[in-house]
Amino acid sequence: MALLQATTLARLKTALGISDSTDDARLTIIIDAVSREIEAYLDSALLQETQTEEHDVGQGQTVWYLRSRIAAVTSIKTATDWDWASATALDSDFYHFTAGETSIQVKHGLRVGRRTAQFVYTGGFATSTTNLVASFEPIALAADYQCVQEWRRKENLGSTSRSAAGSSKSWTGEHSLLERSQELLDQYRRLVT
Repeated sequence: MALLQATTLARLKTALGISDSTDDARLTIIIDAVSREIEAYLDSALLQETQTEEHDVGQGQTVWYLRSRIAAVTSIKTATDWDWASATALDSDFYHFTAGETSIQVKHGLRVGRRTAQFVYTGGFATSTTNLVASFEPIALAADYQCVQEWRRKENLGSTSRSAAGSSKSWTGEHSLLERSQELLDQYRRLVT
C-alpha cells in the first residue's frame, strides 16, 4: 500500500525554523516514519485508494468493519470458492454505509463461511497530502508535533529525556506518539471491539 505523508516538508521546516534544504532528506525520512506510525495508530490508511478485503461471514452477521474509512463501494461479492471474477456483485440496495465510517451493513445475500465475502471500495482519508492537511488539520498537526519531537530526539540518540523551554519529556524503550498527538488523532481512530 502506498504511503501518504501526514504533513508537508514545508510545514515541518516552518515549525523547526529551518529555511535551507540541507536536511530535507532526513526530514522527509522522519515525515514518512511518523506517517506510518500515525496510520498504525489510526488503524487506517491515510491515502484514499481502491482497497480489496475478504472477510468471514458468520450466521446472522450483518455488519463488517473494513480497514479504512469508506468513501465509496465498488462491489460486494460472495463466493464459497473464492472465484471473485465470476461472482456476481450484490445490488447496492442490499448494503448501506456512511461515508467516512469503517463499517458497512449488508442486509442479506452473503454466504456463511470463511472468507466468503469480498469488499472492493475506495478507502482512506485523502488523495494527496495537500487535501489531507486541508480536510484533516488535526492529523497534520499531530504529525507536525511528532516530527518536531523526532527531529529533536535525533540530536540525543540513546538518551531517555530532553528538556527545553521549561518543560521536559522522558521516555523509556521504544518511543511512541506524543500524548498531544494521540489526543488530536483519537477522533479519527478506528476502534473495533
